[in-house]
Amino acid sequence: MSAAGPTLTGLSRNLKPSPLGEGRSPPGERRIRSVLFSGAQGVAEGEEMKTRICMMTGLLIALAAPMLQAADEAEPPKVRKQGATTYVSGGSGEAQRKALFKIANKFPIQLIFEVEGEAADISGVKVTLTDLGGNALIEAVSEGPYFYMNPPAGGRFTIDAEYNGEKQTRTKDLVGRRYLVLEFKFHPK
Repeated sequence: MSAAGPTLTGLSRNLKPSPLGEGRSPPGERRIRSVLFSGAQGVAEGEEMKTRICMMTGLLIALAAPMLQAADEAEPPKVRKQGATTYVSGGSGEAQRKALFKIANKFPIQLIFEVEGEAADISGVKVTLTDLGGNALIEAVSEGPYFYMNPPAGGRFTIDAEYNGEKQTRTKDLVGRRYLVLEFKFHPK
């Protein structure tokens, strides 16, 4: 401290001119000014760096979001037609399963295939849908563990499902706006 008063009071914006004359200051004061200015500059650079990191992170998230969404969404399953009956099959993998579930309400007969004791999705199940008169409405092979069908009208239907030589048959009535959800559990080979 000098007779003229303190040369440094707190922050760098409160610095007063040196009593030693313009451009000259005591050695201790030079060090303090240097630390204060470099500290203020470091804080400003730190804040600027944080802003840049936040902006880059936001940009990366914005660019990655469509790719992540596309990876989560599979191509819609292909609806096939035999005679007046439409059907769709698939569901191998989470994305394909979600896409199939989105259209499930359009198919009143829904078959689910699995092999007892195995967690893997199965495909290659031969499916035959016949009406009460014994007419085959669908003869197809599943492309995954789900097989959805929409016959032209309600009635009594027989569903045959065959996998690795094992055949299972169910006869069910489809009446009104109801859904038939049938599980076929095959034995492992």
